[in-house]
Amino acid sequence: MTRRRERIVYLVAWLIALGGTLRYLEYILDHASRWATFGVLAAFYVLLALAPWLSRRSSGFVHFYLAVQTCLLVALTTVTTIEDFAAIPFMSLILIAMTLFPPKIGLRWIAAFVLILVASMIVYGLMVHGISPEWIFLNTLLYLTIYLAIGGFMAMLL
Repeated sequence: MTRRRERIVYLVAWLIALGGTLRYLEYILDHASRWATFGVLAAFYVLLALAPWLSRRSSGFVHFYLAVQTCLLVALTTVTTIEDFAAIPFMSLILIAMTLFPPKIGLRWIAAFVLILVASMIVYGLMVHGISPEWIFLNTLLYLTIYLAIGGFMAMLL
């Protein structure tokens, strides 16, 4: 992949992650867990800023990077009461995974992101906050569709 294309992918990843954060900004500022939320988001964004540099390392290092970022997004679901808060930043990780790996491996990461997001929505949404199973099911279908669409689009571009 050319450097120019890589920069565009990282820029779009940043814009998607920032868009997800801005969507919930009013909630974050008014919630008691705002400092924990800001801390997790700060760590996520620092690592996102380091992604171009980190991606030049071995593919094993990139797997580790995506795993750490995934853990941060799961932590984000534990410090807020919005169960799908981490869903939009996951889209940034999808772009990175599909850019840095062959489509087969990138799609495996997408499957892992979907499973992890669904599990966190079930645990924190259904069990902790009492969100309806229908809401979780519909959001699961929504994010699965979006994630696969992004992954498929990236696979066609690269």
